[in-house]
Amino acid sequence: MRRATARAWRPLVLLAVLTASFVAPHLASASGVAVSGGTLSVRSISSPCPGVATAAPAAPAGGSGARFDAVAVTLPPGCGVHQVRLELRDRNPWRSGSATLDGSGVVLLDHHYTARSDTVVVATLDGWDLPVAWSLGAP
Repeated sequence: MRRATARAWRPLVLLAVLTASFVAPHLASASGVAVSGGTLSVRSISSPCPGVATAAPAAPAGGSGARFDAVAVTLPPGCGVHQVRLELRDRNPWRSGSATLDGSGVVLLDHHYTARSDTVVVATLDGWDLPVAWSLGAP
């Protein structure tokens, strides 16, 4: 009984192998695939406000020492109106704030800070990195 069943499957297996050997090369052949050339374009992307901004302490917080609540920022010439985000990285915790400035203005920070000459100011302008020169004097 076992032999009869095995003999019945042989023609089906042979048919499947022959079909696969005929169809597979036609499906996998890349020689019949049409390829067309694309176009290449180059775009120049630059900061909306090239140059270096200046920043200095602003809005004294009161109390003793040189404590402040904000930073006065002057954007490079010709920058116009932009969203500016600042981080003061002098000590933990970092202080941050943002404002929309039209050439210059004051950015109010989320914490008081002590003005120091070694304070690092990191700024973005509409999401673009903005170099900043920090000064303890007025910008």
